[in-house]
Amino acid sequence: MVDFQNFVSTRFSFLTEQDLQQVAEILELKQLKAGEVFIREGDLTYKLALVLEGLLRNFHFTENGDEKTVLFSWEGEIVGGYNCIFHNQPAKENVEALEPTTMVVINYHDFTKLTQKNPRLLQAHLTFLEQAFVEAIKRIDDFTLNSPEERYIRLLKEKPFLLQRVPQKHLASFLGITHISLSRIRKRISTKK
Repeated sequence: MVDFQNFVSTRFSFLTEQDLQQVAEILELKQLKAGEVFIREGDLTYKLALVLEGLLRNFHFTENGDEKTVLFSWEGEIVGGYNCIFHNQPAKENVEALEPTTMVVINYHDFTKLTQKNPRLLQAHLTFLEQAFVEAIKRIDDFTLNSPEERYIRLLKEKPFLLQRVPQKHLASFLGITHISLSRIRKRISTKK
């Protein structure tokens, strides 16, 4: 389990105890059961959550009802309804717990009010946005430059724990392939070893 105070003080070492106290006053601890939805498509919510323990996935429904997984969030990751937060529009995706999940939740607007009065919190906010931007570009690059097999190998190297914790159908969707293609890729890779 991620310790919230340790996480924040490690990632944002420039924050003071007083800064952390200000943020703690607007946090809420939330627990989800596996399968429970944190954000539902169509919700207008300004929640951001830091996952302390557990695993969530962001996914969309296609026109024919298929699910397309676009993101996983695990311990130490931040998840939210980005379309709501940045465009003030209803959520385009669903965020569902894949495991029992504990997280701290903050209202984005309440946090931005704090950042207007506190330059260190503003710096933390900008650091978070920069990290989210970099991760989004990495994901785009991965899909643009790499084959499905290369994406799987990268996932295997960088986040092997996801292979143990995420059902194959969600992994396949995240990689942009069918679960049958993922099975073939896994078989090919295992025979190369």
